Amino acid sequence: MYKFGMALDILGDDFISHIDIQKYQEIIYTTEQIDYLKDTIPSTEILEWCRENNFMLCVGPNKPLSLFEVQLVEGNTCSQKYEVWYANEPFTKKDKVGIGWIMFSKNAVRDSTSKSWTEQQSLLADYEVTPSLVEVVWCVSSYIAVRKKYILQNMFVRTSSLASDGGHVYVGNFNEKGFDIGNWCGDEGRPDGMGLSVIRKF
Repeated sequence: MYKFGMALDILGDDFISHIDIQKYQEIIYTTEQIDYLKDTIPSTEILEWCRENNFMLCVGPNKPLSLFEVQLVEGNTCSQKYEVWYANEPFTKKDKVGIGWIMFSKNAVRDSTSKSWTEQQSLLADYEVTPSLVEVVWCVSSYIAVRKKYILQNMFVRTSSLASDGGHVYVGNFNEKGFDIGNWCGDEGRPDGMGLSVIRKF
């Protein structure tokens, strides 16, 4: 368990491990899955980079989960606030989050607000990528469940998930009442409170 302890020492509350998920989300990982997580945890250098850049390291669930499946996880306090307009959207079934580590930024990409999707993408480094909606919801809801703190509370971030009209879906306003999902502004919109979500690739 040395590697898990190392990650905790470096990241503190920004490390969400399988132990945390098992305790607060009531998801059980197999011995084989835990061995896989131990073998694939990022290096000390990358963990320190995460700390310096306000990225959290979050373990994924023990099996691939869709958006609605994530929301049904025991202990998950996050749910859609209002009418679920996206109930029949393909991304709710196609996009899934599964076993593995996710290096997720707790903030939007710097200077990514008031920009179109294309403009936002130009801000990413070659080791960064925009996560899917379900990856964002999993990471944020896990952080809230384990740490009892809110992130992405007063803003929205675009994700890589596509609505049926072709626009990228955004999510945000995470609080005690849930969160909001939408795509009203389209990829060309430049709202002041709309940034870009980002994860670091391995």
